[in-house]
Amino acid sequence: MAAGHDGTILYSDDGADWRIATQRLDDALAGAAYGRGRFVIAGKGGLVLVSETGERWVRRSLDGIHAVTGVTASPAGFLIGSRQGRLFRSGDAEAWEEIDLGTGFDVTALDGVYAGLADGTMLEIFMPPAIPVTPDGSLLVHLGEQGGDLRLEVPGISGAGPFVYQWQKDGIDLPGETGPALDLTDLQPRDAGSYRLRVANAAGASLGPPIAVALPMDYATWLMERSPLAVDDLEDPGKISPLAEPLGDGITNLQRYGFGPGPDPGGLARPRVGRETVPGYGFTEQWLTLTIPQPSGAADLGFLVETADSPEGEWTLLEEWETVAVEAWGERLWTTIRIQHGDGWPAGQFFRVRLLLTD
Repeated sequence: MAAGHDGTILYSDDGADWRIATQRLDDALAGAAYGRGRFVIAGKGGLVLVSETGERWVRRSLDGIHAVTGVTASPAGFLIGSRQGRLFRSGDAEAWEEIDLGTGFDVTALDGVYAGLADGTMLEIFMPPAIPVTPDGSLLVHLGEQGGDLRLEVPGISGAGPFVYQWQKDGIDLPGETGPALDLTDLQPRDAGSYRLRVANAAGASLGPPIAVALPMDYATWLMERSPLAVDDLEDPGKISPLAEPLGDGITNLQRYGFGPGPDPGGLARPRVGRETVPGYGFTEQWLTLTIPQPSGAADLGFLVETADSPEGEWTLLEEWETVAVEAWGERLWTTIRIQHGDGWPAGQFFRVRLLLTD
């Protein structure tokens, strides 16, 4: 990836043959970098462009900057330099923090976590914790067992400590869960969801990749624990019927149970597993549905669905799955897929959904 002063963006698969991604996107682009699964371009006026594909770009802005001097990436995150000693850092290219360098000299060189100033000084910048990104945009799903136990961990965290940990479920902090591992005991359907680990140090915080936990849930349990029905509605036969539309939005209880709701506010995939038959409506197979965010800038998307006994084990490709919905929530498209298995999977099974970007 390369960015030009006239706003031209070029990309190449091999460094030899180059193509124009977008021409004259904005004037005075100062540089491009790739790290942590995304491209970042910085330009005049504090403009920041972010893309997971290198094709379509999301705009960000750094306030009060006129002349950007460069951008760099490292396993720990990104740095953007400017005139008059202004330097910004970010672990994910979404949230940016200005660093007080205590000098008015221009930032003239950037390399990884190092910043060079116009007076010849070279500074090593303290960065937030680095958490390995999920390869191939994959989503890891763990199929739990009701009443069983499960430990969640995020390996490979690096950076300058000490670290402060906070586990989240569906984008909300879990009280008291402030260790590097999360132990879930006596699993119940309410424990299903998307878990993430937030790791912080004195320089900032980073979020680990989502870990989806799925547990089988029959229709009656879903009505009691996950449906949008009020407690009083659960006594109304007309509202608990699988074909009822209790919210008046054209979506039946059966659709919500089978396909799951939209994504959580934090942009997290929601897993849903069903195992038992809905009386009179023919759900006889075990199935898993996932609502997955498409990368920003993705034009066409494919999936590889695999299963294994453990994340480090041998992955087997699954062919019995289908796309059931593609919908827009917020600024992103979300795809819901449904994986089926006639005999059911054993508890403890892992699934991996990998996103394939196509031209």
